[in-house]
Amino acid sequence: MFQLGVLAFQNSIDMTALRVIVSFFLIKDIKSLIYPEYSFFAHFRADEKPTMHTLLPIIKGSYLPHNPSSISKKKRRLFVDENLRSEYNADCEKDGLELVRILISQWPCAEPSVEGFETTCLDTAQALKALLPEWQRMYQNMQLCDHVRKVQNILNYYFKGKNDVLESPMLADCRPVDLLGPRVRSYYSHPRLGEELVGKKALNLADIIELTADNENHENQPREEKNLGRDPITPDT
Repeated sequence: MFQLGVLAFQNSIDMTALRVIVSFFLIKDIKSLIYPEYSFFAHFRADEKPTMHTLLPIIKGSYLPHNPSSISKKKRRLFVDENLRSEYNADCEKDGLELVRILISQWPCAEPSVEGFETTCLDTAQALKALLPEWQRMYQNMQLCDHVRKVQNILNYYFKGKNDVLESPMLADCRPVDLLGPRVRSYYSHPRLGEELVGKKALNLADIIELTADNENHENQPREEKNLGRDPITPDT
């Protein structure tokens, strides 16, 4: 908390983001929430879910190669090889679309199942293995999105009713500078977790070490150096 106090006096500090950070330390309702148990979240987008557009290209890599020998001799006599290949590709697309529909119908879940799906055109085990990383990325981000919404609801409860102040009609046309002089911060911003913290770059280790070292040097500075330029205080005689 002391480190945050030092940051609060910087001219360029984002006070709204700072209020969000402090809320995680002080508000018990936020501290009691269970954070999603994942080591990281990749390419976060709110409310992202699997679609035909995202899954089908991944599944296409699991289509089995065309094997004319598996087709009956009678059918091979009726069609040339090119027609047989086109027909087989169409069957692959059909089975691929059906598999994607089955998977999407299971959302949200940590890992979908292909049990009961039968096909001769694609390797279902390979398809599931190929799409699982993308599926789990979206599922983990969904857990984070739900957590952010819970935190935001708590922030709304603690901040909105206490800090939203209606502007007086008499002062509607008066600028703050006309009444109180220039101010660096002329408004109070309601903390919003998704806008202030999610997706922002965190401090790197070098910045944290430098900030900590500056604070320690300031605390260890001799008292005589801190009082340079000041008149000594002498008792009245």
